[in-house]
Amino acid sequence: MKNKKVLIVDDNALNRKVFENVIGHNYFFESAGDGLEAIELLKSNKYDIVLMDIQMPKLDGISCLKIIKEEEIADIPVIAISAYSNQGDREYFLSTGFDDFIAKPVKPKDLLETIHFHLNHNENRVILSEKETGVDVDINESVIQQLLKYHMLLNYYYKN
Repeated sequence: MKNKKVLIVDDNALNRKVFENVIGHNYFFESAGDGLEAIELLKSNKYDIVLMDIQMPKLDGISCLKIIKEEEIADIPVIAISAYSNQGDREYFLSTGFDDFIAKPVKPKDLLETIHFHLNHNENRVILSEKETGVDVDINESVIQQLLKYHMLLNYYYKN
C-alpha cells in the first residue's frame, strides 16, 4: 500500500496532522492548506486519492472539486471530509461529484477503510483489522482527544 499517494486538503493544521498520523503508516502523503494549493499540487504531482475538507478559505472543497473535474486536472477519487455530517449533507456532497464522504471527527479505521476501498475499486468495503491498518487505535484515539482539546482551547482563546 505504501506505493499509493494521498493528497490531504484541509485548512486546519491540527486536522492535517491527525490525517497524516493515521494514513502515514500505510500511504505516502502530501498536504495542502486550501483548495488553491491543492490544485497546484495536483497539476504538478501524481496522487491516487484526495481527502478534501469542505469549508476552507480562498477556495472551498466543492469549488475545488468543480475545477478539478472541469479542467480535467486529475481523474482520481476525491473524498469529502466535513463536520457537516447528517444524511442530507452526505447526499449533497455526493451529488456535487465527490466519490465518498467522511464525517468529522474522523475515526481512523473508517478513514483507512474508505481510502482502501477507493484505491482498490472493490465493490464492497474491506474491513481492516487493527493489525492490517498498522494503527494502534487506543493510542491514536488518545492523541486525537488531546489534540482536539488543544484545538478547542485555541478556538476559545481567539474568540474571547
